[in-house]
Amino acid sequence: MYLGPAFPPLSLLGLLFKGGAVATAVPHSQVSVVIPVYNGEKTIESCVRHVQDQSLKPFEVIVMDDCSADMTPVKLGELSRRHPNMVVLRNSENLGKAASVNAALTHVGSPLTAIVDSDTYLDGDYLRNTLSVLNGDGTVGASGMVLPSDVDGGVSRSRFVEYLHGQSTYKGIQSRLGATFVSPGCCSVWRTDWIKRNGVPEETVVEDMDLTWEAQIDGGRIAFNPKALAFTEEPGSLGAYVGQLRRWFSWRPVLEKHRDELSNGLKVLVSWMLAESVGYLFWLGVMLYLLFSGRFVLAFIMFLGDLVLVSLISLYQCRRIGFPLSKVLVSIPYYYALRIPTALVFWGSFLFPKRKGW
Repeated sequence: MYLGPAFPPLSLLGLLFKGGAVATAVPHSQVSVVIPVYNGEKTIESCVRHVQDQSLKPFEVIVMDDCSADMTPVKLGELSRRHPNMVVLRNSENLGKAASVNAALTHVGSPLTAIVDSDTYLDGDYLRNTLSVLNGDGTVGASGMVLPSDVDGGVSRSRFVEYLHGQSTYKGIQSRLGATFVSPGCCSVWRTDWIKRNGVPEETVVEDMDLTWEAQIDGGRIAFNPKALAFTEEPGSLGAYVGQLRRWFSWRPVLEKHRDELSNGLKVLVSWMLAESVGYLFWLGVMLYLLFSGRFVLAFIMFLGDLVLVSLISLYQCRRIGFPLSKVLVSIPYYYALRIPTALVFWGSFLFPKRKGW
């Protein structure tokens, strides 16, 4: 989940910190996978296949169909006949993702629960790598790195750059602070007893952030393993992209809900995110002023400095995860093309947040 328009001078500081350490204990094999799905006929089969093909086999796979109106129920029927460890459940009405997960949790019979979105495809070692950081030091949840499932379209290319410095860079800072802003709802693993006892919050549309904050307020720790990779489908149109951003950026209700309970670490992170967004607007304002006043050389130098920072951070993180550097180079122009619209949607959604729906 991308949280706001990054301001590279601040994100650069994240390179000073390393991510969470990987435990040496053998990961527990008893993990259930819960997949909430709504109108996911195009992706559910691939999602289930990647779950079933894990090197650490899931104990069970529970799919909760939130009253889909497309061919999802037919696909699920075919998949359940193919996989004996798969259970398919269906809501009688559309309840939303959080309520669907909560309903599925009552059927979970293992000590660990992975919640995987129906448009997310786990790398073959994802569960093994993620569970390796769920050690006994009070850790209640863990996740890996999320990347676009392809880097071909304009939105996915822009997202590729966003994800590289939004996750790889900031997760180190969050680990050092002992405060995670959000454990991605598309691919996080939780201790079953904790998540059953607390449930997934249903009163906000950013339930993954809400759940992450509640876990830490409750005294739990959220771990991150950058070696665990998950790939998610990105919006195929600008309208779908804006709609997704509207939901992701509607996190002010979470802040209002927990503002009196936040740890110092979370308070720092909230301030950091807002400072980055304000910093970008200030940078943009100065750029526009220089352009309109005819100071093109200064504007070019200012833009070039930003471009170099964005490129270096992204290339460094891309190399760390072993992806071709060319993917970053072809993605940078798309990142800049969507950067201003993304910033506008961020502030619109933060000030006037969406409060329900998928």
